[in-house]
Amino acid sequence: MDSWVDIVNKEYVSYLNNNTLALIPAYNEAETIEKVIEGAKKHNIFPLVVDDGSIDETSRLAKDSGVLVLTNKKNMGKGKSIEYGIRCIKNDPILSKKVKAIIILDGDLQYDYLKYNKNDAKALVEPILKSDADVVLSVRKNIPYFRHWLANKLWMWFFNHLYGLKDIDGNKIKDICALRVYSKEIAIKLLNSCGFGSGYVTEAHALIELTKLKARIKQVKINASYYEKSGFWRGIRMFGGICLFMIKRKFS
Repeated sequence: MDSWVDIVNKEYVSYLNNNTLALIPAYNEAETIEKVIEGAKKHNIFPLVVDDGSIDETSRLAKDSGVLVLTNKKNMGKGKSIEYGIRCIKNDPILSKKVKAIIILDGDLQYDYLKYNKNDAKALVEPILKSDADVVLSVRKNIPYFRHWLANKLWMWFFNHLYGLKDIDGNKIKDICALRVYSKEIAIKLLNSCGFGSGYVTEAHALIELTKLKARIKQVKINASYYEKSGFWRGIRMFGGICLFMIKRKFS
Protein backbone atom coordinates (compact mmCIF):
# COMPACT_ATOMS: atom_id res chain seq x y z
CA MET A 1 0.00 0.00 0.00
CA ASP A 2 1.29 3.46 -0.92
CA SER A 3 1.38 6.10 1.80
CA TRP A 4 -0.45 9.43 1.83
CA VAL A 5 2.85 10.86 3.04
CA ASP A 6 4.33 10.40 -0.46
CA ILE A 7 2.40 13.46 -1.73
CA VAL A 8 3.43 15.77 1.13
CA ASN A 9 6.15 18.44 1.07
CA LYS A 10 9.37 16.78 2.26
CA GLU A 11 9.87 19.45 4.91
CA TYR A 12 6.70 18.29 6.66
CA VAL A 13 7.60 14.61 6.28
CA SER A 14 10.71 15.24 8.41
CA TYR A 15 8.43 16.41 11.25
CA LEU A 16 7.16 12.84 11.65
CA ASN A 17 10.43 12.10 13.44
CA ASN A 18 8.88 14.01 16.37
CA ASN A 19 6.07 11.41 16.48
CA THR A 20 3.38 14.11 16.71
CA LEU A 21 0.60 14.92 14.25
CA ALA A 22 -1.84 17.85 14.27
CA LEU A 23 -5.25 16.69 13.05
CA ILE A 24 -7.06 19.81 11.80
CA PRO A 25 -10.78 19.49 10.97
CA ALA A 26 -11.78 22.55 8.94
CA TYR A 27 -15.00 23.82 7.40
CA ASN A 28 -14.91 27.11 5.49
CA GLU A 29 -11.78 28.28 7.31
CA ALA A 30 -10.02 30.01 4.40
CA GLU A 31 -9.30 33.07 6.56
CA THR A 32 -7.39 31.10 9.19
CA ILE A 33 -6.24 27.73 7.84
CA GLU A 34 -2.81 28.94 6.69
CA LYS A 35 -2.06 30.39 10.15
CA VAL A 36 -3.16 27.15 11.83
CA ILE A 37 -0.81 25.18 9.56
CA GLU A 38 1.98 27.69 10.22
CA GLY A 39 1.47 27.21 13.95
CA ALA A 40 1.96 23.46 13.65
CA LYS A 41 5.01 24.06 11.47
CA LYS A 42 6.52 26.40 14.06
CA HIS A 43 6.69 23.48 16.49
CA ASN A 44 7.77 20.92 13.86
CA ILE A 45 4.44 19.07 14.03
CA PHE A 46 3.12 17.18 10.99
CA PRO A 47 -0.24 18.72 9.92
CA LEU A 48 -3.12 16.68 8.53
CA VAL A 49 -6.08 18.81 7.39
CA VAL A 50 -9.52 17.26 6.93
CA ASP A 51 -11.56 19.63 4.78
CA ASP A 52 -15.17 18.99 5.76
CA GLY A 53 -16.80 19.81 2.42
CA SER A 54 -15.85 23.49 2.46
CA ILE A 55 -17.27 25.73 -0.26
CA ASP A 56 -14.52 28.34 0.12
CA GLU A 57 -10.77 28.12 -0.54
CA THR A 58 -9.89 26.09 2.58
CA SER A 59 -8.83 22.97 0.69
CA ARG A 60 -6.82 24.79 -1.97
CA LEU A 61 -4.95 26.94 0.56
CA ALA A 62 -4.09 23.90 2.68
CA LYS A 63 -2.88 21.94 -0.35
CA ASP A 64 -0.82 24.93 -1.54
CA SER A 65 0.91 24.85 1.86
CA GLY A 66 2.22 21.39 0.95
CA VAL A 67 0.48 19.52 3.77
CA LEU A 68 -1.62 16.36 3.70
CA VAL A 69 -5.28 17.21 2.98
CA LEU A 70 -8.21 14.79 3.12
CA THR A 71 -11.56 15.97 1.80
CA ASN A 72 -15.11 15.02 2.70
CA LYS A 73 -17.35 15.20 -0.37
CA LYS A 74 -20.00 16.89 1.74
CA ASN A 75 -20.16 18.50 5.17
CA MET A 76 -20.08 15.62 7.68
CA GLY A 77 -19.38 17.45 10.93
CA LYS A 78 -16.32 17.77 13.15
CA GLY A 79 -16.58 14.34 14.76
CA LYS A 80 -16.74 12.51 11.43
CA SER A 81 -13.81 14.56 10.13
CA ILE A 82 -11.73 13.56 13.16
CA GLU A 83 -12.69 9.92 12.56
CA TYR A 84 -11.62 10.21 8.91
CA GLY A 85 -8.23 11.56 9.97
CA ILE A 86 -7.67 8.85 12.58
CA ARG A 87 -8.71 6.15 10.12
CA CYS A 88 -6.08 7.51 7.75
CA ILE A 89 -3.43 7.37 10.48
CA LYS A 90 -4.47 3.84 11.44
CA ASN A 91 -4.33 2.49 7.88
CA ASP A 92 -1.38 4.40 6.43
CA PRO A 93 1.87 2.34 6.51
CA ILE A 94 4.04 5.32 7.47
CA LEU A 95 1.71 7.31 9.75
CA SER A 96 0.69 4.19 11.70
CA LYS A 97 4.34 3.59 12.59
CA LYS A 98 5.53 7.15 13.15
CA VAL A 99 2.63 8.87 14.93
CA LYS A 100 2.36 8.52 18.71
CA ALA A 101 0.55 11.75 19.69
CA ILE A 102 -2.44 13.28 17.86
CA ILE A 103 -3.31 16.92 18.57
CA ILE A 104 -6.86 17.98 17.68
CA LEU A 105 -6.35 21.53 16.44
CA ASP A 106 -9.39 23.54 15.31
CA GLY A 107 -9.14 25.23 11.93
CA ASP A 108 -10.64 28.49 13.23
CA LEU A 109 -7.47 29.60 15.10
CA GLN A 110 -9.15 29.47 18.52
CA TYR A 111 -5.98 27.84 19.84
CA ASP A 112 -3.22 29.74 18.07
CA TYR A 113 -0.10 27.58 18.06
CA LEU A 114 1.88 30.54 16.69
CA LYS A 115 1.54 32.17 20.11
CA TYR A 116 2.76 29.13 22.02
CA ASN A 117 6.37 29.01 23.09
CA LYS A 118 8.33 25.78 22.90
CA ASN A 119 7.68 24.84 26.54
CA ASP A 120 3.90 25.38 26.25
CA ALA A 121 3.67 23.16 23.18
CA LYS A 122 5.89 20.55 24.79
CA ALA A 123 3.71 20.43 27.91
CA LEU A 124 0.72 19.31 25.83
CA VAL A 125 2.40 16.41 24.03
CA GLU A 126 5.07 15.25 26.47
CA PRO A 127 2.76 13.16 28.72
CA ILE A 128 1.68 11.21 25.62
CA LEU A 129 5.16 10.74 24.18
CA LYS A 130 6.43 9.54 27.58
CA SER A 131 3.43 7.17 27.93
CA ASP A 132 2.41 8.91 31.17
CA ALA A 133 -1.13 9.55 29.92
CA ASP A 134 -3.57 8.43 27.23
CA VAL A 135 -5.14 11.86 26.77
CA VAL A 136 -4.10 15.43 27.56
CA LEU A 137 -6.99 17.84 28.08
CA SER A 138 -6.27 21.55 27.87
CA VAL A 139 -7.66 23.87 30.53
CA ARG A 140 -8.12 27.46 29.39
CA LYS A 141 -6.51 30.07 31.64
CA ASN A 142 -8.41 32.82 29.88
CA ILE A 143 -12.02 32.59 28.67
CA PRO A 144 -12.59 36.21 27.65
CA TYR A 145 -16.40 36.26 27.37
CA PHE A 146 -18.40 35.83 30.57
CA ARG A 147 -21.09 33.67 28.99
CA HIS A 148 -18.46 31.29 27.58
CA TRP A 149 -16.83 31.04 31.02
CA LEU A 150 -20.20 30.46 32.74
CA ALA A 151 -21.33 27.84 30.23
CA ASN A 152 -18.07 25.93 30.65
CA LYS A 153 -18.39 25.98 34.45
CA LEU A 154 -21.96 24.67 34.27
CA TRP A 155 -21.07 22.01 31.69
CA MET A 156 -18.26 20.71 33.87
CA TRP A 157 -20.48 20.74 36.98
CA PHE A 158 -22.97 18.57 35.06
CA PHE A 159 -20.28 16.27 33.74
CA ASN A 160 -18.45 15.75 37.03
CA HIS A 161 -21.66 15.06 38.95
CA LEU A 162 -22.91 12.62 36.33
CA TYR A 163 -19.69 10.76 35.52
CA GLY A 164 -17.14 11.43 38.28
CA LEU A 165 -14.15 11.21 35.93
CA LYS A 166 -10.81 12.34 37.42
CA ASP A 167 -7.38 12.90 35.96
CA ILE A 168 -4.20 11.05 36.96
CA ASP A 169 -3.56 13.68 39.65
CA GLY A 170 -6.96 13.07 41.27
CA ASN A 171 -8.54 16.31 40.02
CA LYS A 172 -12.00 16.71 38.57
CA ILE A 173 -12.23 17.57 34.87
CA LYS A 174 -12.08 21.35 34.58
CA ASP A 175 -12.75 22.17 30.93
CA ILE A 176 -14.57 20.85 27.86
CA CYS A 177 -11.99 22.57 25.64
CA ALA A 178 -11.58 21.21 22.10
CA LEU A 179 -7.76 21.35 22.12
CA ARG A 180 -6.78 17.83 23.14
CA VAL A 181 -3.92 15.41 22.58
CA TYR A 182 -4.68 11.71 22.21
CA SER A 183 -2.28 8.82 22.09
CA LYS A 184 -2.66 6.99 18.79
CA GLU A 185 -3.81 3.90 20.69
CA ILE A 186 -6.62 5.62 22.63
CA ALA A 187 -7.73 7.51 19.51
CA ILE A 188 -8.11 4.22 17.64
CA LYS A 189 -9.98 2.71 20.60
CA LEU A 190 -12.41 5.66 20.49
CA LEU A 191 -12.77 5.23 16.74
CA ASN A 192 -13.55 1.53 17.15
CA SER A 193 -16.00 1.99 20.04
CA CYS A 194 -18.48 4.82 19.57
CA GLY A 195 -16.39 7.26 17.54
CA PHE A 196 -16.19 10.98 18.19
CA GLY A 197 -19.84 11.92 17.91
CA SER A 198 -21.11 14.73 15.73
CA GLY A 199 -21.81 18.44 15.84
CA TYR A 200 -21.11 20.46 18.96
CA VAL A 201 -21.32 17.42 21.28
CA THR A 202 -18.06 15.98 19.88
CA GLU A 203 -15.96 16.94 22.93
CA ALA A 204 -18.60 15.80 25.45
CA HIS A 205 -19.10 12.54 23.57
CA ALA A 206 -15.36 11.78 23.64
CA LEU A 207 -15.12 12.58 27.38
CA ILE A 208 -17.92 10.15 28.16
CA GLU A 209 -16.30 7.40 26.08
CA LEU A 210 -12.94 8.06 27.79
CA THR A 211 -14.69 7.40 31.10
CA LYS A 212 -15.80 3.98 29.83
CA LEU A 213 -12.33 3.21 28.47
CA LYS A 214 -10.75 4.14 31.83
CA ALA A 215 -8.29 6.39 30.02
CA ARG A 216 -5.43 8.02 31.91
CA ILE A 217 -6.06 11.76 31.64
CA LYS A 218 -3.68 14.67 32.23
CA GLN A 219 -4.84 18.31 32.34
CA VAL A 220 -2.60 21.16 31.16
CA LYS A 221 -3.33 24.90 31.33
CA ILE A 222 -3.27 26.85 28.06
CA ASN A 223 -4.03 30.30 26.65
CA ALA A 224 -6.95 30.48 24.20
CA SER A 225 -7.32 33.15 21.52
CA TYR A 226 -10.86 33.67 20.24
CA TYR A 227 -10.92 34.60 16.57
CA GLU A 228 -14.64 35.30 16.76
CA LYS A 229 -17.31 35.37 19.47
CA SER A 230 -20.05 32.75 19.38
CA GLY A 231 -23.53 34.18 18.82
CA PHE A 232 -25.83 34.39 21.85
CA TRP A 233 -28.63 32.12 20.58
CA ARG A 234 -26.15 29.65 19.11
CA GLY A 235 -24.51 29.53 22.54
CA ILE A 236 -27.86 28.85 24.22
CA ARG A 237 -28.57 25.97 21.82
CA MET A 238 -25.10 24.52 22.38
CA PHE A 239 -25.36 24.78 26.15
CA GLY A 240 -28.78 23.13 26.33
CA GLY A 241 -27.88 20.52 23.72
CA ILE A 242 -24.69 19.41 25.46
CA CYS A 243 -26.33 19.22 28.90
CA LEU A 244 -29.21 17.17 27.46
CA PHE A 245 -26.76 14.91 25.63
CA MET A 246 -24.81 14.23 28.86
CA ILE A 247 -27.99 13.32 30.73
CA LYS A 248 -29.29 11.07 27.95
CA ARG A 249 -26.02 9.19 27.65
CA LYS A 250 -25.84 8.68 31.41
CA PHE A 251 -29.28 7.12 31.69
CA SER A 252 -29.59 5.41 28.29
